Amino acid sequence: MKGTATIGASSKLLAKKKPQSGLTSMRTRTIAAAMMLIGVTAADGHSWYPHDCCHDNDCKPVPCGELSEMRHGLMWRGVVVFNETQVKPSRDQFCHVCVEEQVDMVPYVPLCVFVPPTS
Repeated sequence: MKGTATIGASSKLLAKKKPQSGLTSMRTRTIAAAMMLIGVTAADGHSWYPHDCCHDNDCKPVPCGELSEMRHGLMWRGVVVFNETQVKPSRDQFCHVCVEEQVDMVPYVPLCVFVPPTS
């Protein structure tokens, strides 16, 4: 019965709490809405990666300046080479790489790379 007394005491404290002013309540709702929007945007940003080259958290946005053109594809950070079949158009006008991280001599296995389409 000791737990019941604790629940009752908590209920009394909540009942005595002053209602929030209109400004504070509005600020709380605005912050909550912004946090939900950020969460949705982050989830949507990853949702368009195709499953054939992104298996979980293999894909991430990168500065396009980290990619350099090669004769038959692109190179990322001077180490990871993506062949022509692994180069795909980006859906959001930014560059993204999808690599499987390794602990061996080869730090990354290239899966695919997304670049903004050229006009």
